[in-house]
Amino acid sequence: MTRVGPVALQRLVACLLVVLLAGCGWQLRGTVGGGLADVPVQVTGDTGSRLGERVSSELANLGARVVSDAAQARLVVEVADASRSRRTVATDDRGFATEREVTYRLRFRVRPGGEAPPEATAGPLQTVTTRGAYPVDPDNLQASEAEEDALAADLRDDAIRLMLSRVARSL
Repeated sequence: MTRVGPVALQRLVACLLVVLLAGCGWQLRGTVGGGLADVPVQVTGDTGSRLGERVSSELANLGARVVSDAAQARLVVEVADASRSRRTVATDDRGFATEREVTYRLRFRVRPGGEAPPEATAGPLQTVTTRGAYPVDPDNLQASEAEEDALAADLRDDAIRLMLSRVARSL
């Protein structure tokens, strides 16, 4: 009788786990494509060119083909609006803000494009909200504004990723 060593047993268990997880459809988060690989997508909406460029860029990073005509698209991502707001969450004894919270909201809808299957329907208007806080230095407001702008850009990028995650799940 042949004896199986501990290294061989570990390799066998690892291989069985890989086969089991792959067989049940489990995937690592952040895998390339996210379900959008090679899918033709059009981005529409009157939200400013910078947001549209960021959405198109992120779609391209996920492997989607960004098209300019809805007839060539399988999906149309309609960005309804984007908004940014802030509120003071902490003050010092003089009443000056010491911490602020920034909220970024992105509202969108997914519609079928010309390449969509006939049974595809438009989805409801959805909202993605991201929040973050930053410290405020009452003596250096210019630095605080720069901090807010950097945080808002990060929140916008996070909101776009969350939106595209929902778009990928709608396929």
